[in-house]
Amino acid sequence: MKPPTCSGTPASKGKWLAILLACLALACLPPASSRAGELLRATFDDKPIDQPIGVGGAGQPAWMDEDFVDAIVRNEPFATSCLEISNTTAQGAVGFRTNNLISEGVVAIITDLWFHEDSDCYARFMILSDLGQMILCLDFTGDGDLAIIEPLDELADLPDVSGRPLPVLIALNLDSQTYSVWVEGVQWAVDRPMYEHMNAFSQVVIRVGYNCPEGNRFSIDQIRILDEVPPVPVEPTTWGRVRALFR
Repeated sequence: MKPPTCSGTPASKGKWLAILLACLALACLPPASSRAGELLRATFDDKPIDQPIGVGGAGQPAWMDEDFVDAIVRNEPFATSCLEISNTTAQGAVGFRTNNLISEGVVAIITDLWFHEDSDCYARFMILSDLGQMILCLDFTGDGDLAIIEPLDELADLPDVSGRPLPVLIALNLDSQTYSVWVEGVQWAVDRPMYEHMNAFSQVVIRVGYNCPEGNRFSIDQIRILDEVPPVPVEPTTWGRVRALFR
């Protein structure tokens, strides 16, 4: 299955409006006056199991397309509590964001993704600028592969990723306007120039569903945004030790 481009498709423009409005709301966020370690933390460990997650509170999404997606806290497939996101009628999105706009220095996004084997449509983990411009997305194509995509280019295609946890680290350098990407401890992009200029960063977005049957599922756990890049192991087998430092 060829995934739709990160810039969207005609059928997806209506859903992008919700994302755009959320991005415009970021203008109300104050600039970062101090950056002390962890800028965002969502582990879901303190949330009731098998219940919909709230919006706007600590460790919760900042916004959600509630008419199109369900976001339920589960105790599987990860060993700890996680968030299962599924589309109900059409494609929809969920956004997590920091309290402040980050306009300089380095930002690290650390998370665990799980693409379910029974999902035959795409799920997408997206990095957006403060103006809603696509910087990067990790796109599960529905055939078991993961594509690392820029607005106009596909950087890599990782086969057979469904049905297991995928540790991800994305490092954004807002001073040099570059980014680096690691998946399962393997680096797939090194100081790559951003296609769109990022004036500031504050959120990650998860989208599910595109011409998909109802119930297309995606799970995510341990979302953290840091103001520094942790040491990255050369071998994927040591990744868990590094991540344990930030739990």
